[in-house]
Amino acid sequence: MRAALIISFLLVSIVATFGCGSSAKKSEAEAARKQAAQKAAIDQRADFTKRCGDPIHFPISDECVRLAGPDGPSLRRQGDLTVAVWRACSLTPSSAETIRQELVAKGSAQTAVGQKMIGEMERTEQHSDSPCVVADLRDLDCVAGNAEACGAARSADPSCVAWMDDNDTQSRLRCIERAVHDPACTAKPPEEGAANYFSDSPAQAEDCRRIEKACLHTFDECANAKDALELFLRPPKTPPPAPAQ
Repeated sequence: MRAALIISFLLVSIVATFGCGSSAKKSEAEAARKQAAQKAAIDQRADFTKRCGDPIHFPISDECVRLAGPDGPSLRRQGDLTVAVWRACSLTPSSAETIRQELVAKGSAQTAVGQKMIGEMERTEQHSDSPCVVADLRDLDCVAGNAEACGAARSADPSCVAWMDDNDTQSRLRCIERAVHDPACTAKPPEEGAANYFSDSPAQAEDCRRIEKACLHTFDECANAKDALELFLRPPKTPPPAPAQ
């Protein structure tokens, strides 16, 4: 009888020991799995940041949408709305980008007075909607007045290149090119300290501005594009449901 009790005790001890060992191994395996998942997530985030930027570079690429996983469709929508803001707001009647492109079309962008005008306009537009002006302002040599540095900064910036290659942008730049060579815009090249760049005649200058304005996006178009992006980024909060009666 005593022997049977001893044997039963030993069997229970073995089973208990085996059970504890099995639980410990399961806990270790679960901890290892969680650690591996965390590392994979960190590596994925690092890869996303390396390829897509931090902050994210727009326009968003298909690869970045894929790497974003379940957030990909939302990121794609944000990218589309951001590009729409560039398109609607970069070339408006008073923007620095418009001044630059008009001077380029007139062949005066590289002159001393042209460079001065471009620099002054861009420096007053610190939060520009033009990705190309943003690229200029990030380059200290460009800000200092180095025209070649500005060109290099624009060519190296993917957002600026994408905006310049956009069909809407190209269409408007061609329109500006035609407009500034219209007889109403024909004027002597600007001289240092000239009070009126566009023309010696106020009436002719007004005609010129009217023709050029037809090539540009309106302020309302710009505002609507910004509102759409803002609504996407900060949707209105849904009010809590009314208490049941």
